[in-house]
Amino acid sequence: MALSEQEFLARIAARRGRPVLQAPPPRPGHTRSRPVPPPNMASREAMTEWFMRELAKLSGTAELATSLDAAGAAAAARIARERSTGEVILWDDPIALAARPHLERMGFVSRVWPVDRRTCAQAVAGLTTALFGVAETGSIALAASEKAGRLVSLLPPLHVAIVPTSRLLATAGDYFKTLGTFGKMPAAINLVTGPSRTADIELELSIGVHGPANLHVVLYHD
Repeated sequence: MALSEQEFLARIAARRGRPVLQAPPPRPGHTRSRPVPPPNMASREAMTEWFMRELAKLSGTAELATSLDAAGAAAAARIARERSTGEVILWDDPIALAARPHLERMGFVSRVWPVDRRTCAQAVAGLTTALFGVAETGSIALAASEKAGRLVSLLPPLHVAIVPTSRLLATAGDYFKTLGTFGKMPAAINLVTGPSRTADIELELSIGVHGPANLHVVLYHD
């Protein structure tokens, strides 16, 4: 005769010498660590500050530029602080391409997606934009397409994203609600939260094992 769920759990509790729980135990980490900001925090300036603060907690970096051209210059300058020469792979997108003249003026070779995997892996940086930014978590959403390959944000050691502040959303809930309004979804959407990290081996945190070790976001008011 099959045991009911309650009988099954009672038998396990008895073998473990523990009382039978009448309700699920509390689950640490499933409560919000900070309150959602009030409605006035949904302003663009507030969300920009919130996004930058949360990304910094994740070992990512961000800065705010005054225009798209200034954002392109800032993106190129960030790459130059990492390497003085080499190839940079850019999405074929007007926002990402704003950095191209600045990169070439600094002596970098800029390549526009699509490129082959080897070229992408040998690049010093990948430069993208983002579909959205989520202020609550400091995340950016990357939508893949024929002109925006995922490898650009995965293979180079440095990922730089130029994001207009009009694309910032306050919370993860807002992000998923917005996705629900899409008539046709992109081929793939990656929600990137900070540099690549893993603790698979002996629970020791390692940065840059499965993707870029550095993430820099340049925001600008459009």
